[in-house]
Amino acid sequence: MAPSAAIQRFWRILVAGTFGGALLVHVVSGPGIAGGGPRRLHLTDLEVGRSVTVKQVGSAFSLHLALAEGGQPQRIVELNLPPGFPASSRTYALAGEVSYRTDRQSRGYLESLSLFADGKGTMASRTLGTGWQAPLIGRSRWRRFALPHSLNTGDAGPLKLVLNAVLPQGGTVELRNLKVVDEWGTRQGAWLSLEETDRLGAVVGTMIGLWGTFLGIGRALWQERWAGALFASGFLWMIGGVFCLVVLAWACLAEQPWWLRQQLSLCGILLLLLGAGFCRWARIRSNHKSVRSLNKTRRT
Repeated sequence: MAPSAAIQRFWRILVAGTFGGALLVHVVSGPGIAGGGPRRLHLTDLEVGRSVTVKQVGSAFSLHLALAEGGQPQRIVELNLPPGFPASSRTYALAGEVSYRTDRQSRGYLESLSLFADGKGTMASRTLGTGWQAPLIGRSRWRRFALPHSLNTGDAGPLKLVLNAVLPQGGTVELRNLKVVDEWGTRQGAWLSLEETDRLGAVVGTMIGLWGTFLGIGRALWQERWAGALFASGFLWMIGGVFCLVVLAWACLAEQPWWLRQQLSLCGILLLLLGAGFCRWARIRSNHKSVRSLNKTRRT
C-alpha cells in the first residue's frame, strides 16, 4: 500500500472512530439514560380543556385558546405524572413554546399547578419573572416558556400538573412543543445553569455561522490559498470537537446536570462533523487544482 493511501485510510478510520465514539457518548450521557432531562409530551398524554382548539399535523400539535376579559384562569391541559416523579432531583418544570396576543397594558401569564396526593394542597408557578418566565404582554410570536417547581426534602412528588392561562384584558394564547422536565434550572455544584448553558450554545452556533461566512468571503478574495484555509479551519474545528468530548467525559464523572452534558455532546458532534467535512472538501479542492495544473503543463 502506498504511503499516501495508508495516510488516507488512517485518516478515515480516525474520523469515523471519533465520530462514532461521539455519538455513543451522546447517547450514554443523554438525559434518558444518565437521569433527568426533558420528555416531550404527546397529545395522548394530555387532558385538554373544553375551550381549547387542537391543531395537529402528524405527531406535532398546538393548542389554541381564546380568553374573554375578566382575568379568570382558563384551563389548557392536565397531565398525569408517573409514580416517583421527579426521579433524579427535587426540581421539575413544564416547558414549551407560547404565542399570544393581548392588551399591551395588561400583564397576563401562564400558570402551572402541581396537585399532590392526600389533599396536601397545590403548588403554583407563574410566568411573572424574566427570561423563559416572562409575562404575556402585548403580542409575541413563538417564544419559549418554563414553569419550574421545587420540592422540599422529603416531600412526595405531585400526581398531576395543570396548565392555565390568565389574560386580564382577554386575548388568545397558543402553545406547542410541550414537555415535562425532570431537573430544572440549576443545582449546587453545577458549572452552569440551564439558561447560561442555552446562551453558551447560542454563542457557539453564532461563531460557527460567522466563521462559515468568513470562509465564503475568503473564497472570493484568496482563491489560491482558500483550500489551505479551509483545511486549517476544519482541523481546528475537529480539535474543538475533541475538546468538547473531553469536557463531556469530565462532566459525566462530576455528575453534572443533563443540560450541560447534552450541550457538550451536541457541540462536540457538530464540530467533528463540520471539521471532517471541511477537511475532506479542502482535499478535493486541492486534488482538482493539482489535476488542472498537470493538464495545463501537458498542453504547454
